Amino acid sequence: MFNSIKRDKTIIFVGFLWLVQSIGRLCFAAVGTPEGMGKFLDTPISSTTSVILFVMFLFLGILGLIAAYGLLKRSKWGFWSTMLASFATIAFDLWGLTIQFTAAIGLIVPIISILILYGRKRKFLLRRRPKSCFLRKNCACSNFYAGKNSRIAITTKGFAGTVLIFLEYYNFAG
Repeated sequence: MFNSIKRDKTIIFVGFLWLVQSIGRLCFAAVGTPEGMGKFLDTPISSTTSVILFVMFLFLGILGLIAAYGLLKRSKWGFWSTMLASFATIAFDLWGLTIQFTAAIGLIVPIISILILYGRKRKFLLRRRPKSCFLRKNCACSNFYAGKNSRIAITTKGFAGTVLIFLEYYNFAG
């Protein structure tokens, strides 16, 4: 099941979309500054609204980058943070529609994300790593060790794994 998520190109596509949108939001925040967000708009706005826009662009940009990272790592927290970022972005852009109609462009990525990730939620939420890596060739564990002349395969995590490797190397085990 881990490999089916690993090869899912649509998850990579959604992560890429979030990276692009988040970098765009951060660029708007950097160029706009708290007082200058009104220069991107057709209608004049108050300084309070400009600060709110700045904070939300900054917040959603950072949240989107974190969500994209977690999604590209294919983690459960990445799934949930992407869903959180999607709903927060939809709420912000719906409010933005009251100021300017072009805010609807910001709705595209979160709606695509929700539709795609909802269809693949079982792959994220029901995925479990094996408790033990014994005799598994395609193990998800990164610290996998199989002895050179032995019949056993062990994980090298923790003190017990280190002791087993030592014993096996000097032919005390197996």
